[in-house]
Amino acid sequence: MGGSLFLCSGIRRTVTTYSPHHLALLRQENIYDTISSSPYHHPPLTPPSPETIVNNESSDILRILISAFDAHLPPSNQESLKGRSALLPPHLRAEITTLNNWVYETINNGVYKTGFSPSQLDYEANIAKLFAALDRLEAHLGQPEHQPYLFGEFITEADIRLYTTLVRFDVVYYTLFKCNVKMVRMDYPRLHAWLRRLYWSEGEETKGGVFRKTTLFDAVSRA
Repeated sequence: MGGSLFLCSGIRRTVTTYSPHHLALLRQENIYDTISSSPYHHPPLTPPSPETIVNNESSDILRILISAFDAHLPPSNQESLKGRSALLPPHLRAEITTLNNWVYETINNGVYKTGFSPSQLDYEANIAKLFAALDRLEAHLGQPEHQPYLFGEFITEADIRLYTTLVRFDVVYYTLFKCNVKMVRMDYPRLHAWLRRLYWSEGEETKGGVFRKTTLFDAVSRA
């Protein structure tokens, strides 16, 4: 079975063969190619057969992909057996969910609220919330228990969700969406260090550098 794999940049890469562990496909229209004339599309999660949509909410899809297929993976890759190093460890689940919720509202979705504000008053309100949230995260990373990643020693779901927005922030959102009060690389040293660590790491914690390998800045900058 084949399908399309989408990277953080929006680039589509065709995959012609899936291993037995790839039980789901993420399909998404390349919104960077159609941004000016066609509707945006969410990536639906669909099983190979039948061709039905399981879910099209990105936060739900992420949680499904984290652990729903554990039974089909070798024990070393099963999230339920990773304990404290899991992407969603039980002892942090409530805290991660709480952080995810306000990060989504004010940052992941906040850049779009700012960029597509229908009025100057809305723009001012949205951009204030966006940078207040970034300030909050900068302070969060200053706490010993929240270093080097958002919840300490190990990468969690929260890091993945924040990365997808912050890796685009200075390149796209600062200019295109006028989120231009501060820049991550100039004004948020802790967030910048966190972002660089995720991007450049090629260790086991990033499975050999998956953040960098799925982020193509040339494509992001053309968005």
